[in-house]
Amino acid sequence: MSTKGESKDHRILVIGKAGNGKSSVCNTIAGCKHFKTSKGFFATTEAVHSKCINKYGRRILVVDTPDVTSLDMTPEQRQAEVNRWREETHPYPTAVLLTIRCDVRYTAEEHAIYRQIQRLWGDNSLQSRLVVAFTFGDCQDKPIAEELKTVCPELISVLRDAGQRYFMFNNKAKNADEQGEKLINFLDKNVTETKLPLPAPKPLWLTYLPHALAGVALFSGICFAASYTASNSAGAGVFGVMFFFAGLALIAWKVWDVSKRCNL
Repeated sequence: MSTKGESKDHRILVIGKAGNGKSSVCNTIAGCKHFKTSKGFFATTEAVHSKCINKYGRRILVVDTPDVTSLDMTPEQRQAEVNRWREETHPYPTAVLLTIRCDVRYTAEEHAIYRQIQRLWGDNSLQSRLVVAFTFGDCQDKPIAEELKTVCPELISVLRDAGQRYFMFNNKAKNADEQGEKLINFLDKNVTETKLPLPAPKPLWLTYLPHALAGVALFSGICFAASYTASNSAGAGVFGVMFFFAGLALIAWKVWDVSKRCNL
């Protein structure tokens, strides 16, 4: 059974590309080897997985996630998986850690994965709590602040989304608890205490309004067409065609909107 996060001091969601060290970051925060890890770029996490701990004087919910783009999923399954992430961190995550390796170049492909997760998430509550979690920090040969002065435009864009909030993880650090505590203190200061505004939930009626309008338009078109057939009225025929195509346009727009969210 999943552990919900309503009463936790921190609800930390860890996302990113397969092989970027998401599960290792989760283990660092949890202070134990609870999340399965492996070497290489292949995914070991295939579904959302969480652990609730009492550590650093707080209750913390750590949520590990799969790379939905690396698994054989339909667009609907990807959306359902991201919806589960939201359920795990209800009502919203207090922090979203986007794992990015600092020992390899950040690519347009990896940036596309982040943008797809954004679209599947559906609102800006992910971006407003975003922190870039640089992994493999032990491979850095110069300060990360210096490195960030010469990074690609895509990574600059991600850091802008995160409000320039980033934290570096050292995979070979001897004291994982010290690193985990530093992260929690960082989140307390840079995310939790800032009281970032979150958007109001989208009204349910607004979600279904396009469907209702499309149904009404199509039904009206059929009725006007039937009236034209019965009375041979040109006016009814024109209105029938207008309403029918208005309904088709609304349906086409909704299909395009869903396709955009699912990155079809």
